[in-house]
Amino acid sequence: MTQKNAYHWLIVGSCFLLMAVSIGILVNCFNPLVPALRAHFGGDEGGSIQLIFTIAVLANLVGGALAGKIMSKVPMRKIMPVYAIVMSAGIFGWSMSTHLWQLYVVSILVGLGASGISLVPCGILINNWFQEKKGVATGIAFTGSVAGGLVFVQLTQYIVSNFGWQKAYLVLGIIAAAISIPVTLFIIRGTPQEKGMLPYGATGEKTSNTTAEVTGIKLGKFIKTSSFWLLAISGFFIGFANVGVQNNISTYLTDVGYTSTIATMAFSIGLFVQIFGKFLLGWFYDKKGVIFSQIYCLLCFIGCITLLILSNGSSIAIAFAFGAVFGLVASMTTVTPPYLTARIVGVRDYATIFGIMSLFYGLGVASGPMVVEGLYTSIGWTPIWIGLTIMSAIMAVTTILAHRKSTGFASEKN
Repeated sequence: MTQKNAYHWLIVGSCFLLMAVSIGILVNCFNPLVPALRAHFGGDEGGSIQLIFTIAVLANLVGGALAGKIMSKVPMRKIMPVYAIVMSAGIFGWSMSTHLWQLYVVSILVGLGASGISLVPCGILINNWFQEKKGVATGIAFTGSVAGGLVFVQLTQYIVSNFGWQKAYLVLGIIAAAISIPVTLFIIRGTPQEKGMLPYGATGEKTSNTTAEVTGIKLGKFIKTSSFWLLAISGFFIGFANVGVQNNISTYLTDVGYTSTIATMAFSIGLFVQIFGKFLLGWFYDKKGVIFSQIYCLLCFIGCITLLILSNGSSIAIAFAFGAVFGLVASMTTVTPPYLTARIVGVRDYATIFGIMSLFYGLGVASGPMVVEGLYTSIGWTPIWIGLTIMSAIMAVTTILAHRKSTGFASEKN
């Protein structure tokens, strides 16, 4: 019989919630907090507000590489609740910080905690639980980061405006704990075999001791191939270009003459569109393939950058249109890395390999916003947007090549 069970989709729903309270808070809620943090700390403490985000992301990427290795050896149902507690405690720590250096230190805790319930573990779960419809499952699961972000951004904006940024982090910490801890304790199971099942779409009879043939390339062999390094470059550029734009949307739009309210609305429109964009991109990967999907992402990136340059403070409609198109391309930030890695390497060593790949992706996420923030005052915005577009084109090429050079890797049995 072909294995298709509601619990497979319950795992997807759990990943959706975990992405909402991890990346949804860590990444997407930072943008509306930046103005309040800048107003509070100013230049008095001699630090960068963006460094809070960068430290958290660096801790997240290092933690993700470690999490991939740990979760290949320790049952996910045992280790993920620990990560959930650490992340929630870190967000509470942000709310109690009174100096910029304290925010920096606590960012390490938040990043490490989030690494064990977000991109890497959710990618592992989808790859383990799904043989068919992997793209759709990935799209739905990782939509949580933007669906959560969309809700939390508005909540954060309201709390910051009325009660201050510390109260905003306090509420976000409560929400993170209330969702992530029960989900990881009571629902998450690392493999379908732990529930006496097979992966979704696998053929066989389910029993309490059911097993599934594990195929895929091993890390030691994969790291010696050109596909590994092309995939690493692709991941870095995905993170750098997309988050480099995302974390500077409010700064750019207010610089060219829009109000902070309009800037936040444009950002929120992008998050809203991503709810559908991630599902759409996952469907494209399943039905249309990697080449079509990467060309689609590149055209969306070119379109959103064109609108960004044209906006120039002159039209609210263009600013909102930018947000919508950016929402389509930004869908790839969390969908493409885990899906493409799974398509290329298979199941056998996926946890460890994707943990390593997350280092390259995370390095791009961490450095993109900082580089953009550091350059715009000296060279202006337009050269930066053009540079990121070129980077996006290179990313599309390396992604397609990584996939084309990996024929047979996912089906290797020895």
